[in-house]
Amino acid sequence: MSGPYRLFNRDLNPHNTNNITELYGSIPYMLSHGSTGTYAVAWMNSADTWVDLWKDTNHTRYAGFVSEGGAIEFFLMGSAVHPKLVHK
Repeated sequence: MSGPYRLFNRDLNPHNTNNITELYGSIPYMLSHGSTGTYAVAWMNSADTWVDLWKDTNHTRYAGFVSEGGAIEFFLMGSAVHPKLVHK
């Protein structure tokens, strides 16, 4: 892939009852598991968002989130015991 992933949301006004068009649906959630634990981040922003993934020469992986506007709201989760505890 050449460039970041673009996540966008739709707002239809009015949104009729039987309309099957999607509304507000992009919530990037990333999960990482390693020898020291399991960690996750959920980026909550209703604006257009770009998520860029890359790795350096040591094969360490990184993720960058850029949103068009709005409040910066994200949730960090982690567990050094068991991966299932990240989701509780």
